[in-house]
Amino acid sequence: PRAANVARQARGGEEDTRVCIPLEELRNTDVEKVGGKSASLGEMISQLAGVGVPVPGGFSTTAYAYKEFLDKGGINDFINETLADESIYTDVDKLMKVGKAVRDKIMDTPFQKDFETELKAQGQ
Repeated sequence: PRAANVARQARGGEEDTRVCIPLEELRNTDVEKVGGKSASLGEMISQLAGVGVPVPGGFSTTAYAYKEFLDKGGINDFINETLADESIYTDVDKLMKVGKAVRDKIMDTPFQKDFETELKAQGQ
C-alpha cells in the first residue's frame, strides 16, 4: 500500500519512500525522485504507448533508495570523514587517492536487504 511508502516531511509535504518505481508510473515531474532519464522514459510510456509506439517497460531505483544506501551503508560518514582532511584540496595525488577510496567504499558496500528484496521483486 502506498501509505506505507510515504513519509511526512517537516514542511507538511509527503516524500515518496519507495525504493523502486515502475516506469509506467513516472512522469517528467518525477525528476527529483528518479532522475531525468527514468522520468523521461515514464513520460514516453504514458504519451506514446497508447498510440502504438513501443517503449520498453521496467522500473527505476529512486533517489530515496540511493540516499538510504549511502546513509545506512556508512558511506556518508566515510565520505565526510575522508573529506575532512584539508590537505586533499591542495594535493592532487592525495585527492585522487581519496576519490578512489570513496569509489571503492561505494562499490564494496552491499545493498540493504529490504532494497535487494524489492529489486528482485521488480525484476520478476
